[in-house]
Amino acid sequence: MRVGRRRNSDSGMAYLVLGFVALGLIIRPIEAVVEYVKMHGVIITAASLLSAAAILAWIIQNRISRSMRRKSAYNHISRIAEHTIEQYKLPLVSKRRTLVTKGEYGQISNRRYIREICVFYEHALRPRITYYLVRLDDADGKKHKDFFCRQIRRRVNELYNEELTKSDSVGDDFTRWERCEGTGHEFEEWCANRLRALGWNAFKTKGSGDGGGDIVAERNGIKIIVQCKLYRDRVANKAVQEVFTAKAIYGTHYAFVVAPNGYQISARKAAGVTGVRLISHRDIDNIESYV
Repeated sequence: MRVGRRRNSDSGMAYLVLGFVALGLIIRPIEAVVEYVKMHGVIITAASLLSAAAILAWIIQNRISRSMRRKSAYNHISRIAEHTIEQYKLPLVSKRRTLVTKGEYGQISNRRYIREICVFYEHALRPRITYYLVRLDDADGKKHKDFFCRQIRRRVNELYNEELTKSDSVGDDFTRWERCEGTGHEFEEWCANRLRALGWNAFKTKGSGDGGGDIVAERNGIKIIVQCKLYRDRVANKAVQEVFTAKAIYGTHYAFVVAPNGYQISARKAAGVTGVRLISHRDIDNIESYV
């Protein structure tokens, strides 16, 4: 019995040795595969990271480049807008002066002024900045219209306030007439003297039978008639009709109404039909730009 058992114990030992040898033969290929996977895994991971980094760098560069292009476009538009506003400074400030009005209850009405600024943007500024609008992905200028119109209004308001400050600092009569401090005859004489100082041969009409004209002036072959209205409120369309009649009586080329405190909508509509120029007393020094 013991011999038999001994024989069995030796066989088990032999199988155990063979098992270890077989396991060794299997483990080495497995280790090789693991090493291969590890090696290629690292390569794949590195390639993925490099690809992701390249894509991220491209995105960042593209965004920075786009941002710089947009900034450059805005800078160019800003310079062009400043130059264009300066070129049209007189009519823009005049529109700001006459189209922004105060109602009977102190409310500010500026809708017509806002529309006028939009007209300026569409016809004077936008054609000059089309190239840069394309760089802003806004070829027709509609996306940025409200933004640029707000900026234009801000700049024109600054110019208007500068003019008021300058007028007050030099102690001129502009503010005086806006407050209606004086008579209508004094205002007429003041307007006539301003025209004479500019080289116009100006004289006052007789007053009766003038058809509504107060001053007739001539310069460089251009003859104009001016009606002066020193009103605290906005002037109505009657003044337009009167000076239009006086234009025919005196045979002038142009007719003007000068009023310190603006015009009613009816007056502007009548002026649009008759061609009468409606200006402020602050515009009289530049009256030649309206003919």
